[in-house]
Amino acid sequence: MKKLYPLLENPYRTKDINSAIKILRSRKLTIGYKTEEFQNKFSNKLKLKHSLMVNSGSSANLLAFQCLINPYRKNRLKIGDEVLIPALCWSTSLWPIIQSGLKPKFVDIDTETLNINLNDLEKKITKRTKAIMLVHVLGNCTNMDELMKIKKKNKLFLVEDTCESLGTKFKKKYLGTFGEF
Repeated sequence: MKKLYPLLENPYRTKDINSAIKILRSRKLTIGYKTEEFQNKFSNKLKLKHSLMVNSGSSANLLAFQCLINPYRKNRLKIGDEVLIPALCWSTSLWPIIQSGLKPKFVDIDTETLNINLNDLEKKITKRTKAIMLVHVLGNCTNMDELMKIKKKNKLFLVEDTCESLGTKFKKKYLGTFGEF
């Protein structure tokens, strides 16, 4: 039986290597024409006005929280504000909260989806709670209708980590497009 992704064979085609060499020769390794092309395709696919590619999901999460604590923002998070985060998450979802001077507060998970438990989420909201860090695990998603009601009722920011669920939809809307600043 031939494996789709063999571990001991070179996964790169000549075409891939030549494309990488072309990018290296352009000397634009970050925001070059290929990145811009991808950002446009990504934005169109998810029906977004804009998207910004970064080097990793960890950097994306850190960037999101740094934007939310920006002192030039009228409505922003402040040092010590609580951010609710599912107990099943990644260090790359958790540490940007801490790095930004915010206080993570863990919420139990739904054992069916492994995502945040909405009942426990509501119980954990206090006057110090200002945001939710939502981690969509293994292509599963939370009931976004219910989550958005909780978010709106409590006037919370929402950051979505869709690293494991890119392309997943909830009622025809892509995950990662529910959060708003």
